[in-house]
Amino acid sequence: MDRKFTDIPWCVVFCFFGMCELIICFYAIGNGNVERILTAFDSDGNPCGSPDQGTENYPFLYIDADYVDGQVVMTTSVCVSTCDVLAYDFVDCYLSSDATTSTSNEEGDLRVLQTING
Repeated sequence: MDRKFTDIPWCVVFCFFGMCELIICFYAIGNGNVERILTAFDSDGNPCGSPDQGTENYPFLYIDADYVDGQVVMTTSVCVSTCDVLAYDFVDCYLSSDATTSTSNEEGDLRVLQTING
């Protein structure tokens, strides 16, 4: 029985696209920034938890959502120090255009999160 390739052109095309995928993969690994993909950003574009931006003490993102015409609309986002945040609780947050006040609570160590839309 004489065996031979019958789809040589498709094998060449397949190998060509495989090489292109490898080139794109190596380029992305060499020139990309994985931290940028994995980092949360507030409404002003400040990366949460970044020592370069002064937000290292605020690694979490609080997103305020409203219902408009039956759909959820994300209105504001602020970098916060803890995840267990309820609406208008005292929470340590990074001041931005969406967190406009820095009123202290009784202990004097937390800022209240008040949003422009709230």
